[in-house]
Amino acid sequence: MKEIKKIKKIKNNAPNNSASDSSPPVNAANPKIPQKVYAVLKYVKENGRAIEGYVGGRTFMNREKVLPQKTDSGKKINYQEWDVNPKIDGKNRGTERLVTGDDGRSWFTKDHYRSFILVQ
Repeated sequence: MKEIKKIKKIKNNAPNNSASDSSPPVNAANPKIPQKVYAVLKYVKENGRAIEGYVGGRTFMNREKVLPQKTDSGKKINYQEWDVNPKIDGKNRGTERLVTGDDGRSWFTKDHYRSFILVQ
């Protein structure tokens, strides 16, 4: 299990997967990751957009450089963020987010980008 804490530099030793290769199935459960995260990831992969009633698809800048910045081959990784809870008018969106990279990896944060767990 891979977990990243804020501002901690990490060694990029996870495989460089792309969405078109044999990345693990979206339903591969990690007990630290709520099932709803896998459901959002599955929807995003299949539809390329957020679930109706959810916020998602915005660019995640990775300003703190917590997540990997480049692939093993040196290509810059671009990230998008996705809510894992539906948007309800008048209610805070919460701290949980899914972050997907164009390198095929996905990350879950339960504390609004302070730490991340590799989803796949």
